Amino acid sequence: MPTALTYARFSSVMQHDSSIEAQQDAIAKYASAHGIDILEQYADRARSGTNDDRPGFQSMIASLKHRPVDYVLVHKIDRFARNRYDAAIYSRIIKERGARLVAVAQDFGTGPEAVIMEGLMQAMAEYYSLNLSTEIKKGKTVRAKAGKYSGGITPFGYRSDGNGSLMIKEDEAFFVRKFFQAAIDGTPYAPIVRELTAAGITGRLGKPFNSNLVSGMLRLPVYSGTMKTWVNGELHRFENHHPAIVSPDIQKEAIHMLDTRSRAGHESLHRIHLCSGITYCGKCGSKMSGNTQKARGKYYFSYVCKGRCGIRSIPALELETAACNYVNAVLSPKTREELAQAVRVYIAGQTEAARQRAPEAQREIKKLRAEISALIANMSAGVLSAAVLEQLGKQVEEKQARIALLMEMKKQPPQLTPDLIDNYFGDCAVISPDDADSLHTQRVLRHFIERIDVYDDHIQFTSTLDTWLREHQAGLPSAEALISPDAEKNMTDHSPASSCPPGTASFDRPVR
Repeated sequence: MPTALTYARFSSVMQHDSSIEAQQDAIAKYASAHGIDILEQYADRARSGTNDDRPGFQSMIASLKHRPVDYVLVHKIDRFARNRYDAAIYSRIIKERGARLVAVAQDFGTGPEAVIMEGLMQAMAEYYSLNLSTEIKKGKTVRAKAGKYSGGITPFGYRSDGNGSLMIKEDEAFFVRKFFQAAIDGTPYAPIVRELTAAGITGRLGKPFNSNLVSGMLRLPVYSGTMKTWVNGELHRFENHHPAIVSPDIQKEAIHMLDTRSRAGHESLHRIHLCSGITYCGKCGSKMSGNTQKARGKYYFSYVCKGRCGIRSIPALELETAACNYVNAVLSPKTREELAQAVRVYIAGQTEAARQRAPEAQREIKKLRAEISALIANMSAGVLSAAVLEQLGKQVEEKQARIALLMEMKKQPPQLTPDLIDNYFGDCAVISPDDADSLHTQRVLRHFIERIDVYDDHIQFTSTLDTWLREHQAGLPSAEALISPDAEKNMTDHSPASSCPPGTASFDRPVR
């Protein structure tokens, strides 16, 4: 018995699934009358025949490669293709694969006249398609200008009333109103989506609902009774065009809340990590960088170790709050006065040490100059070898360098005036991680904090005061070591940054 594959199609213009069934019935009757066994049926719904971008059509053509049949049966040639080029190409492919294309309502046989008739029918199908497209566009333009609904997919919650307007489809509108209320309240859409799924209700194209789809849907003016349509590049807007599912005020409020949350999400995504660049892992010493993660629609911010040593990440708000508290403690009037007094005591001590060192330094300078003069005299005698002269030259250079350092140590350290000390604090005010100007808060933190070390159980802050004192040459500890080479072993750091409580601080970190 001869075998066949069948193909049916409708293009969505004034057609529906019954059109497919009618075509398949006609094909089945033809096959039965001619003793043909139908192996499989293919169909495309709401697909134009002016191109070959049709899943069912392509599946049918592909199946001919591995399943030889005698016929490909369609109802009419325009169901196969409305484009003469596609009709010719795919008719040839079917023929090359050993089958014959038959339009059961237009079967002209296999004689020479059949070729002419098939070509004529293909040309007529293409003409009809082009003409229909033009007429449809004209009709849509006229209807759109008159405020009439032009067909196509109706918005979820509505159906066409058949007279160019829309009617509320109450079983869907119920969920539309719930979506609007959720947007206003800021509650998730997920429970409503689950209700829809349980009720067997999907979107117009059969796709399930999701957050992006719902948020976009709620912005459509159609839900507050307004129809918007573009005609030849011109926007036409019709207020009170059809029954509204929600009032304009409710839609406006919902859109405002959506926009507010969208901006908040964008700002969160680009949040400034206030302590980035100065935060280090107390376990391995690597830097800790700002990290942003999103889970369940919410952003989470933290600092993580780049060395991946296993130390726990620390929530950004926890670290930044501790850093701001530290700086605020430094900025308090009591602490500022204590720190200023510590600087004054430190400078006074350095000044007294320089005064006490001066006589000894002067005696050593005098001795070194005498030794240099003796060395130069020996070098000038002209009786020493080149190797000895080179050695003596090095000794002269070393003694000259020593003299230069001793001369520096004789100088009195520069005095830090109250105004200069106040410059360290500047006009900074109390800061918080929630301040609107995050960049300003970050600059203040970096002005007072040189380094943050994060441990599992505490956070340690190191002040910038030591660096600030060195920049202003408040002390010369390295030269001190040169006066007495063994003194470095017994030296202790008397910097205000270590003696004053705010200089280095430690905050307990709760263990989670």
